[in-house]
Amino acid sequence: MDSTFSKFSHRQLTENNIKNRRWSPIKETLKNTILEIGRPRSHILNWLIFHWNIAVGPQLGAISKVEKFKSKRLDIVVANEEWVNAIRPLEKRIIRQINQSAGETLIESLKFKVKPNLTKPENKIMKETIKQNIFEEKRELSNMETKEESDPNPIEKLEQLKNKFRFFSFAFSLSALTFLANCASVPETGPEKIDLSSSYSTKEVNQIRANNPDKDYKDPRSYYHYLMAVRAEREWNFEEAAKNYEKVVNHDPANHEFRLTLARLYLRLGKFDDVEKVCKEALKRFSNDEVFSIILADTLSSRGRDEEALSYLKSGLENSSKKNKTYALAGAIYSKKGDLEKAREMFDKLSLISPGNPLGHHYLGTTLAQLNRFNEAEKSLRKALGLRPSFKKSREFLAWVLEKKGLREKAIAQYNFLLKLDPDDKTAEDRLERLILADEKNEKLIYEGFPMPEDSTVNLKLGIMFYEQGRAGRALEEFRLLLVEKENKNLRLLVAKIYEDKERYKEALAELDMVRKIEPDSVGVLLQIARMQNLNENIKESIKVLEEAVKIEPEEDQLYHSLSLAYMSENNYQVAIKNIRKAIEIDSKKDSYFFELGALLERTGNYEEAINSMQQVLEINPMHSNAHNFIGYMYALQGTKLDLAIDHLKKALMIQPQNGYFLDSLGWVYFKKGENEKALAEIKKALIYTDPDPVLYEHLGDIHYSLKNYFEANKAWKISLSLTNKKVEKPDGGELPDSSELKRKISDVRVLLNNSL
Repeated sequence: MDSTFSKFSHRQLTENNIKNRRWSPIKETLKNTILEIGRPRSHILNWLIFHWNIAVGPQLGAISKVEKFKSKRLDIVVANEEWVNAIRPLEKRIIRQINQSAGETLIESLKFKVKPNLTKPENKIMKETIKQNIFEEKRELSNMETKEESDPNPIEKLEQLKNKFRFFSFAFSLSALTFLANCASVPETGPEKIDLSSSYSTKEVNQIRANNPDKDYKDPRSYYHYLMAVRAEREWNFEEAAKNYEKVVNHDPANHEFRLTLARLYLRLGKFDDVEKVCKEALKRFSNDEVFSIILADTLSSRGRDEEALSYLKSGLENSSKKNKTYALAGAIYSKKGDLEKAREMFDKLSLISPGNPLGHHYLGTTLAQLNRFNEAEKSLRKALGLRPSFKKSREFLAWVLEKKGLREKAIAQYNFLLKLDPDDKTAEDRLERLILADEKNEKLIYEGFPMPEDSTVNLKLGIMFYEQGRAGRALEEFRLLLVEKENKNLRLLVAKIYEDKERYKEALAELDMVRKIEPDSVGVLLQIARMQNLNENIKESIKVLEEAVKIEPEEDQLYHSLSLAYMSENNYQVAIKNIRKAIEIDSKKDSYFFELGALLERTGNYEEAINSMQQVLEINPMHSNAHNFIGYMYALQGTKLDLAIDHLKKALMIQPQNGYFLDSLGWVYFKKGENEKALAEIKKALIYTDPDPVLYEHLGDIHYSLKNYFEANKAWKISLSLTNKKVEKPDGGELPDSSELKRKISDVRVLLNNSL
């Protein structure tokens, strides 16, 4: 944020320094806007009514009313004397807040008058339903500052594009909307449908504009749509964010940053016609602006319009641009056109202005290699690898260059390095074997081909780097440019992964549907779609997709396993059992299948078969601790074979000695055997190693009760009941006690406690 901006009011800003200046913090701008509105004395009382309600909150605002303002004194009518005593301690804070909002010492004192049965008329400035947290949000907004994105290394500068405007991070609520709109009502259809054209602030600002055409006053509607856009973009709802930024730009057409943000949002959405339109309109207003020129050129080039793209880059190239991507993009276009000498010139300038950028040296080296200037190519490629040793494509080119120079041993060293980076690199493996064999036979072997990388575009390398750095939005922009040029399955999957990471499952599914169009019969893609539908809480669609996958590959056991899990989540246990049995029929050597079958059988009440299934698990894997625990706990619940149960549970604890649930099971078996002291010791250890669990606390209460520790039993059961109620509100699928039974136990033990007094 420009540190000098807050020193000037909107009156003092000239057209030129408004043109490219960031907006002030929202509190400052609203203060200035409302201050200008408030200057006509006919409105000052309404202005004070507005800020009185903000300062005291809805509770105190409901029983107090601003009556008049005179000689820096505010007269307040209060419902009764008791409320005066409640407000008076806040007097200094209220005065300070109102004066801060006014930007001057508007009031110095308050005078209270009691008026019984006070009823407040409808407030023209702000409705009485403003929420209590509005003051906190105002204070939060006032403290916010914009931040430049850090430049941890020069490669990030290649794609920074001087995007100085960053977004405020805050929780936006309807109370803030009400505050902003100055009494505009929020309809039931939601805040996105709100109409601010008739709000108090909008009317007043329009009137001031009409009377002062030479002054710049921000339209309050801009801030509303700006806040809505911020919220939408933070949630990765780019469609909604773009709609609101369109309105912001419409209200504030001279603002450079908002147009740039809108262009980037369209880029992320893949709306390239809109990207072109926004950039071309911006260039009419901000002639030769290199940021918009780069975005437009990148878009045009990706759409196959290279000559037009170069025309937009020429201004930056002629003016010795310091924006790295101007040269990177121009070089890539010239390379694609086959003008290698011109491409070399662009990449040479890129490496000079950004010597710490590995991409510049990489592209210069690869271009020099194509021009058969091998010594210079080797030098540039080694510089790229010095900055980024894991740069695989640079190393591939370097190995090839070394072969062309006859430096076989050095080439072998590079291929060995490539295999360390990627043991599955078949090209490097094959080349290494041929070089070693030729060495043994003392034969001359020349690599006649050229290792032209499939990912030679600037956009892909930048996108991957941004993705690795956690800058998913910027990565998405680069990937969209690639996808408009050529469809790519792996790139679509990566875009889907980006959306999944942001929990935008609907958008991720849209990308996976595009992949499915490329490979309609790919079971792997169908599994991805099924998984995403599950994350999107659409289990029925997930099951539908899995059923399609089974039809394509009816002998794939993992598909039946996935179907079983999907039906299990729908509590359709019989169909789940049918599918897991089919998976076992195809592959009977997977202990996980038998374990899940046992768990499903237990849920249907078929305990004997459940135990038998768990014993199958142990035949395959004797160290399966959960199977040992399951069998032990099932015997404990049935009260049978308790010694065998203890044997299984001790084996489970040998494998996982700090598993609280295993300890609970063991304690419960001891309880069933009547060895209550041992049971108590195991349950207490279990509580150490688990998060608070209602079943464990119920067991603890039962054991204490058996030991006649009634006070401790009462306490444990109460905790169990509380945890049970919380899990009922937010179910996680875990086992829960019967709350009515817990209440009965608590009631019974209270009688015993009362009788003992």
